[in-house]
Amino acid sequence: MIDTDWSTLAIDVGDNDLASRLPDLVQTAGLTPLAKTAQAHTWTERNPDEFPAPDGCFSMESLADDLVTANQLAPEELAAFVSTIRTAALRNQFSISLTMFAVIAATP
Repeated sequence: MIDTDWSTLAIDVGDNDLASRLPDLVQTAGLTPLAKTAQAHTWTERNPDEFPAPDGCFSMESLADDLVTANQLAPEELAAFVSTIRTAALRNQFSISLTMFAVIAATP
């Protein structure tokens, strides 16, 4: 099983370890965790004129839409948010990271 810990999303545009709930959910489901790992995925390059999203990542526009839906970004700030990320990427000052957790489990 794989779970993305969206609370670890970090965007650096030039301007703590967190625990995952996945192992607890596995045990609650009656499974025995056999192995677990976490991996931070980091993207530092993006050419917004060629591709809408970093390779293997989501578009910044869809991220902004999701942030608005989650009430983390005001709708009137959406365009400025996307513009700031685009400008930073064009200046090679773009970085985004996100941690994903994985657990291998078996029934007892």
